[in-house]
Amino acid sequence: MSRVVVVIDGEHYPPVVCGALAELAVEHEILAAVFAGGTEKVGAGGGGYGVPLFRGADPAVSLTEAIAVHAPDAVIDLSDEPVLSAGDRFRLASLALGMGVDYLGADFAFRAAGGLLDMATPALAVVGTGKRVGKTAVAAHIARTLAADGLDLAVLGLGMNGHVGFNEPGSRPDDGTRLVRLAVSSRMAAVSRYGAGWIPTAGITVGLARLLEAGECWLMVTGERKAAILRRTLDAPEGPDCPASYLRRHSLLTVFADEAAASMLRRA
Repeated sequence: MSRVVVVIDGEHYPPVVCGALAELAVEHEILAAVFAGGTEKVGAGGGGYGVPLFRGADPAVSLTEAIAVHAPDAVIDLSDEPVLSAGDRFRLASLALGMGVDYLGADFAFRAAGGLLDMATPALAVVGTGKRVGKTAVAAHIARTLAADGLDLAVLGLGMNGHVGFNEPGSRPDDGTRLVRLAVSSRMAAVSRYGAGWIPTAGITVGLARLLEAGECWLMVTGERKAAILRRTLDAPEGPDCPASYLRRHSLLTVFADEAAASMLRRA
């Protein structure tokens, strides 16, 4: 049974929408609904639909929030014109596809690209915006520099879920450079704490294997909110549920923590 978020509108009476939701619930787990607009049949206050409702001035923002919170397999669009124009619908579909979620309707189906890029070796792309901009020279210089210098020092922060450098829970110490799907907590942190203008769904990490090969590794941790995960990182057995715990294998690991972050650690 797939997990879905449903797009609805106010141009249909709530009992009609609820009937459609009941039909969908036979084959899908309905996580939430996004109200796309229109108040002809429901009034300004909206109707009761029996599922969590995301509603705001911009349905694109509401849909982005619903996907980030619930991580569905697909979005099913039950809305209709004039609430959503073709352009509006393509915008919502693009947002969903960009977050790795299928976007489905009565007579269409947009499928998110399957699979993430799995690079066997560390890779760096050099992109030029035109001819004769020096791509070859820049790429050659980067290659020579990386080959000569290696990774002397890895400076890392500690994520609330135990990730380091986008090595999310489930990562292993032999994982290399790769594209990874970000956990929901990492996506939301990008917006709430760092002011990202959109919610990222993926990131590139050099991998724990590369970090453990660095000449030295520093882990920077601040604030009381990181106290519990720092204790898990340093005091509990290492494991994939907390990738940062694998850093203890490094012979030159230094942890820099303020008093608040270190408040739950065992005292020697």
